[in-house]
Amino acid sequence: MGPATPTALIVGAGRGAQLGILIKGPEVLEQTRRMTTIVLDNNGTITEGRMRLVDLTDARPGARSLASGTFDGVHVGHRDVIEGADSVVTFEPHPATIVAPGRAPALLTPLPVKADLIAALGVEELVVVPFDAAFAAQAAQEFVDRVLVERLGAREVSVGENFRFGARALGDAALLAADGRFGARVVPL
Repeated sequence: MGPATPTALIVGAGRGAQLGILIKGPEVLEQTRRMTTIVLDNNGTITEGRMRLVDLTDARPGARSLASGTFDGVHVGHRDVIEGADSVVTFEPHPATIVAPGRAPALLTPLPVKADLIAALGVEELVVVPFDAAFAAQAAQEFVDRVLVERLGAREVSVGENFRFGARALGDAALLAADGRFGARVVPL
């Protein structure tokens, strides 16, 4: 039986907790922060957890079960992708603001809100990729090799069926599933 679905989320700067996200420039994380999340489940039980929030450049290599995506809104489908992951990889700003600014969607959840929602799912770490033109130009296989495998040590990667990555969005779930260095889970959305 899995953890209870939260009915209320309280995020605060309690004793010993550091709440706050330092952002500089175009919303690029300045340093790692630890967030304390207190969740009141359907039975009225309060649990406390910690989620590390870290910039990709500060992420330390180590075996991870991760979910990757933009996760704007952290809706039910996103939660299915994230389920079972100890780390979540997301992109800031939203990739569309860089690759197709005229077609970029209005954001449902800015990064601090997204981080709160993901923390409530029991994730240990949120890795934020500073998304810029140079990152957007990276080949799909380079993202897999350098980010998922070398930098993050992925042992399991979970994505939604519509997840695209790499230059010209040539990378997809099939490319991830074909890579034998980690298990891939593709979630229908």
